[in-house]
Amino acid sequence: MDVVDRLKINNELLHIASCSYCAQRGLTINERNRNGLGVEWAFTCQDLEYTSPKLFHTSSKSSHTYDLNRGLVLGLRPIGRGHSATERLMSVLNLPRPMTKSPWALHARGLEKAASELLVKELSKAAEEVREFKFFSGLISTEERQEDKTINVGVSIDGSWSSRG
Repeated sequence: MDVVDRLKINNELLHIASCSYCAQRGLTINERNRNGLGVEWAFTCQDLEYTSPKLFHTSSKSSHTYDLNRGLVLGLRPIGRGHSATERLMSVLNLPRPMTKSPWALHARGLEKAASELLVKELSKAAEEVREFKFFSGLISTEERQEDKTINVGVSIDGSWSSRG
C-alpha cells in the first residue's frame, strides 16, 4: 500500500481516463521509482503498452529529495525517535518502508544544521534584546552597549522543564 492508494486510483482511471496516444480508455499508473515515501509514477495505456514520457511525483521535491521524507524525519527526531522506530511505525500503519538509514542520516544532519543556525541567530537576537533593555534601563553604558562583551543578567529557572507530562 502506498501513501496514496495506487490500486484505487487505477481502478477509477480504467473507467474515466483515455490514452492521449490511441484515445482508448484504460490508463493505469505504474511506479517507476521509489525513494522512501516519495514515488515517481507514469501513465501506461493497457491496450498498447504505451507509457507516457511525462512522469510525475507523489510528493514535492527539494533538490533531489522528497519533502515528505524530510517531514518524516522532522516529525520523529524531535521526540527522540530514529530510523528503527520509523520502520516500526510505517509497518504498524501498513505504509511503505521509509528511506534507508543513509538518507535518513542525511536528512537528520540537514535538519540539525538548520536548527543550529537558527539557534545561533535566535540567541544573538536575544542577547541584543537584553543589551538594549539594560542600556535603556540605565544599567550599562553606551560603550558596554556597543562592545561585544558578556554582561551579567539574572536568570530564574524553576525546574519544570526537566519533567515530562
